[in-house]
Amino acid sequence: MHRSLILAPATLGDSVASQPLVELLARQGQVVSVVATPLVAPVYRAMGKAVAELVEVPFLHGRLHLAARRDLGAQWRRCFDVAYCLSPSYKAALIAWFAQVPRRVGYPVGLQSLLLNQPLRPEPLQQSVAERFLALAAAGPADARPRLERPPEQVEATCTRHGLTVHGYWVIVPGAQEPSRAWPAAHYSRLARELNEMAPAPVVLLGSADEADLAEHIAAQCPEVVWRQLAGRTSVNQALDLLAGARAVLGNDSGPIHLAASLGRPQVSLFGPTDPTRWAPVSVRTHTLWAKDHSELPCAPCERSQCRTGDLRCMQELSPQRVLSTLLQAAQRDEANRMAQAPRLAAVAGASATATSDADTRGASPQQVAVPH
Repeated sequence: MHRSLILAPATLGDSVASQPLVELLARQGQVVSVVATPLVAPVYRAMGKAVAELVEVPFLHGRLHLAARRDLGAQWRRCFDVAYCLSPSYKAALIAWFAQVPRRVGYPVGLQSLLLNQPLRPEPLQQSVAERFLALAAAGPADARPRLERPPEQVEATCTRHGLTVHGYWVIVPGAQEPSRAWPAAHYSRLARELNEMAPAPVVLLGSADEADLAEHIAAQCPEVVWRQLAGRTSVNQALDLLAGARAVLGNDSGPIHLAASLGRPQVSLFGPTDPTRWAPVSVRTHTLWAKDHSELPCAPCERSQCRTGDLRCMQELSPQRVLSTLLQAAQRDEANRMAQAPRLAAVAGASATATSDADTRGASPQQVAVPH
């Protein structure tokens, strides 16, 4: 039995991007174990049976936790055939090294090159994160679109808890890990105001606790909108449910946008300093807007956390009208697809029920068959 160890990334977006790799390994008959922090562990639970074992490690960012990593590696000594280090940190690779995994694969950065014995050269810039992760397994052509699952009954229960109906609300994720990636708060407020006029429905604000003040500020500018300000007030599992039940999702280049794409929801992602050919969600329902496609922006993509010119022109030039139009079109197409699929799903369900009924009748004894008089 071939066993693979996945050393998960630290961010939500990269964890989502690892799903095609996990799925590929599972389809090959490998037993996949994952080591993940509590932040990204729910992402791996949403990968279903492809993950055979999930171990949560409460490692803090910036801390070595050497003894804990050594102990975990000692427990797994010679238990795995290959380890995939999906994090650029050498600290993640320590577990595989302590476990004496014979093949330790990854894209080495800094000290990590001392711990990986099958390092891959830096990937082509045009590849998405999911494609780069798949390349670690030397895979040929493979579907690089991440897919996560949430139980429909759980999605409905979470929506009901917040006074929402499935596909009856919008989600906005206004925060960003880097200041340069954030669309201006005034733009979000203006879009919400116009969205409320054209397609009124509750608007859910999601994000981390650090982004709660930003969400409150945006909501305060539009008191006429029915808000659910949930930034910093949900677990990752609850956020997954709310994203899965959304009519459509809008946000910057951030982890929740990747979650929405992997859950099959239409979403509009806003890019400025980062290159969407590398970092945009991979989904047929993804709509990426990049000001560079329509404006002369010689500095983009700069991949910087702070704008060199200080004017954030690459984000400012994404107009609320253009973003709103794209969001509404994405939602309308998704609704049309769901309505078109509904009769087919009903027909399949009906045929399945009939077949089951016939099979039960054929297999029943005379005493079990109710004969009408």
